[in-house]
Amino acid sequence: MHIVEEPEVVAAYLRYWDLLSEDPESAELRPTVSEMSPPPAAEPPIGTGVIFSPRDSLDALEWYASLAAGAIEGLFITFAFGMYASFQEVYRTSQAGMRFALLEKPTRPMAAGPERDAEEAKIAGQSR
Repeated sequence: MHIVEEPEVVAAYLRYWDLLSEDPESAELRPTVSEMSPPPAAEPPIGTGVIFSPRDSLDALEWYASLAAGAIEGLFITFAFGMYASFQEVYRTSQAGMRFALLEKPTRPMAAGPERDAEEAKIAGQSR
């Protein structure tokens, strides 16, 4: 259970829920969701903010990757849909002494074959 008490966040979630309640296709959602929850321009805002998916670009993932790249002591991320390339680079080069990535699946959705095998090997090779 989550409890949200910030009125702006509550309103954003309600608008998002209303969009999802119509069960639209992902492609139909992307422009509206991207517009209603843009990633911050630079530093994270004070307080709680929202970034919803699906999106019509990788802007939010790139913003999160740039934030993760600044980790110094620890880097802990859950990846529900595979580890996007920018995060692979962040985990490979991070200065953070502790780095953990929890993956639902070893790669992003892709067909079986050499490309997926190579990506799985690359991600597995980051384990220490």
